[in-house]
Amino acid sequence: MSNKGSKRATILDVARLAGVSPSTVSFVINNTKGQTISEETRDRITACARALGYRSSYSASRIRRGNAQTIAMLSTYRREALYFLDMINGITAETSAAGYGLILCPCNREPMPRLCLEYYQEGRIDGVVFISSAHSEQESMEEEYIQFFQEHHIPFTVVYGYTDHDGVCYSNANLYADGRHAAEALLERGCRNIHFIGALDKFNAEPYLPKTEQARQNGYTDAVHEAGLEEHVVCFPRDFRSPEHQALIRRTMDLHADGYVVCWATLGVQLIELLKEMGWRIPQDVKVIAADTLPYLSCMTPSLSAIRVPFKEMAAYATRSLIQSLNNAEVKPVSKSFDGRLEIRDST
Repeated sequence: MSNKGSKRATILDVARLAGVSPSTVSFVINNTKGQTISEETRDRITACARALGYRSSYSASRIRRGNAQTIAMLSTYRREALYFLDMINGITAETSAAGYGLILCPCNREPMPRLCLEYYQEGRIDGVVFISSAHSEQESMEEEYIQFFQEHHIPFTVVYGYTDHDGVCYSNANLYADGRHAAEALLERGCRNIHFIGALDKFNAEPYLPKTEQARQNGYTDAVHEAGLEEHVVCFPRDFRSPEHQALIRRTMDLHADGYVVCWATLGVQLIELLKEMGWRIPQDVKVIAADTLPYLSCMTPSLSAIRVPFKEMAAYATRSLIQSLNNAEVKPVSKSFDGRLEIRDST
């Protein structure tokens, strides 16, 4: 029996032929989770759908496979951030290689990502790659999202997270190693009075020290201590191009600073411009390296050395781990931290 050449079959047509309700047909075709429908009824509905030609490419392939062959990406990381595209590229490289589709779920740091849940319950997605924002900590709502996924039994992995839950697969940056490698790069180039430039909070009141920034600073501290040197940490506002901040930099130079590890590339750019205005030669008089990077650092004069946070590799690993666990229940995703890549340029 076939409807070829006639009007397209509907769920109502399948329900009549199978002798079940339209909602039951919808549950089976969409592979809706949590429904107690016997295998005999599922097989009958599938056979009737095929007989009637109720077979869009999406639903037909899902009927054959028993899953959506699609994952969702849900992010509380700022989508306008320059490295968001790196993460998208890492995810799509892995989904494409595995023959999976990708759905981008909108998210505005809402406590209940309902659309994502609907997609999962309707069988449109098999799991979620959740991109958090480790440096934002509680603002990223990472705790709430992990709890949400677990309560609804949605398979997931976390990229750039700050929590540490048992049984959760994290793909993170090793920011301690990044701070350490930045300091070691200056030590290898002869620096012996290395200062760490951290950031103040948004109100310019207190040092900004979420786990991410504390890890970078700790890496720097351990590296200089192991070299038998003292640590020097100073925190600057996020925009410090004023005479007041020139005076602060001058005080560090009066302490014979010969190298700076800067927590963020944005602060590193400002620091280099300030040092130039004050007449210091870079790298002859003082060397500068940032513990993260930006795409345009090679275009500066002098170009700024930096540590590249491997967001693409992190997102790719999380996606690959999720897909492997979806295809094999015996595979348990393993958390992994990625060291950044040292990018040496003119400032060192």
